Parts: sequence; C-alpha cells; structure tokens
Amino acid sequence: MASEVNAAAEAPPRLAGRGAAQTRSRPLFGERRDWLLRLAKLLPFLVIFVAWQWASDSGAISPVFYSSPLAILESLWQWYSSGRILPHLLATVLELAIGLTLATVIGLVLGIWVGWSRTANDMASPVLVFLYSVPVIAVGPVLALVLGIGMIMPVALILLLAVFPILFAVEAGVRTAPHDLIRMARHFGASDGQIIRTVLLPAAVPYLAGGLMVSIGRAMAGAVVGEWLASSTGLGSLIFTSAAIFETKTVYMAAFSIVGLSLLLSLSVGAFERWTQKWRP
Repeated sequence: MASEVNAAAEAPPRLAGRGAAQTRSRPLFGERRDWLLRLAKLLPFLVIFVAWQWASDSGAISPVFYSSPLAILESLWQWYSSGRILPHLLATVLELAIGLTLATVIGLVLGIWVGWSRTANDMASPVLVFLYSVPVIAVGPVLALVLGIGMIMPVALILLLAVFPILFAVEAGVRTAPHDLIRMARHFGASDGQIIRTVLLPAAVPYLAGGLMVSIGRAMAGAVVGEWLASSTGLGSLIFTSAAIFETKTVYMAAFSIVGLSLLLSLSVGAFERWTQKWRP
C-alpha cells in the first residue's frame, strides 16, 4: 500500500517533466522553421547565380555584355581588397549624406508648414505638384550647365529627387495629428510653436520614415546620373566610364555596390521607423 502511495505521489512530476520537455521542444522547432524560411528566401538568388554562371560558361549569353557571377565576385574582391573602390565609394556616400540630409530638413520644415497652414497649402500645393511632375533626370544636362562640374551637381539631383516624397509624407502625418490634442493645447494657452513641437512633430516623424524609405531609390538614381554628367569620381561615374571600354564586370561590381548602399540605407531607415513608433501622439 505504501508503495502505491509513493508511486501516485511520483506520477505528477513525471507528467510535468514530459510537458516541460514538450514545451522546450517547441521553441527549438520554431527556431528551425525560422532558419528554413530564411534559407528559402535565399533560394531564388542561388538559382539566379547558378543559371547565370551556367549560361555564361556555356556561351548561351555573351560574357562581353553579361559577364558572370564568379567574374563579378573576383572584381569585387580586387577593387575592395586593393582599396581602389574607396575614392568612388566615399564620394557617393558623401553626396548621399549631404543630399538626403538637406532633403530631410527641407521636407520636414515645408511639410509641417504646408500641412499646418491652410493658406500655405493653398499657395504652395500647385507649385509643389508642378515641380514634382518635372522630370528632373531629363533636365539633368541643363542643371550640369548651370551648376558646373563637381560634387554640387549630384547633390542637387539627390535633393530634388528625394525632397518631395519626404515633404508629402510629413504633410500627411501632420494632417493625422489628433485634433483633440490641438484643441486641448489651445485651451491651455499653447503657442503655435509649442503645438508644432509637442503635437505635430510627433505625429509627422513616423511618416517621415516612410518618406525616407521612398526617397532612397530616388536619391540613388540622382547620385548615379549626377556623377555621370558632372563628376569624375563616384560609383555612377565608374559605371559609365567602365561601360565605355566594355569592362562589364566592373560595371556590375559598381552596380552591386550601389545595391549594397541602398540595402544599408533601407535597414537604417527601417530601424529609425521602428524607433519612431513611440512618437505617435
């Protein structure tokens, strides 16, 4: 009888232990599934890599125009390990930093102003829509004649292409600011500056991140075209000078470097966007 009582007393811990083991196994299965999903995302790139290399080796495509993945990787290693890429890479990064900073500041200020003031909106909206509709890339040669040769041309193109998505995004964010908070702030005697700082700016900053995400691709296009038209350094200039002498693998190397910069900027803006969620009023 005593042995049965002891067996019954020991039964719950064994059940609890089995349940705990099952509970511990679930996170492991979940982790394994996450890794499989990540690997599955890389599968299309692997297929493209293998198919591209096979087509180049077999002569199905001309390596003069399309190069091959292995040749591009070799070119990447040569340019980056020797440091030859640094002048071009640093020039493009500096142009992007200046252009995107100016676009962010101008877009934020104008977006808040146009979104907050009905008079400013009525006056500025037709002008902004007109300027946004102008094909900036098409008038690039004219800008090159006006601005001259050097870094100012790519920076100007980056600014003109990147500022409008930021401006329109901030304007939309200002319009979503809670009117109850604005009325409450007015009731307690807050000035326009205090309302902008404590209500409108927190409402606009999360939208600013969305505008920045759209502006990254446009800024990259502005940098490449600006360097092609009016600069002897930069990844865009390297692409066009290499294409002129049929250095195809160098063209792809510079293009993939631009893609890498875009990914880094997108990840940075994504982190900024997650951080700004706490700003929502």
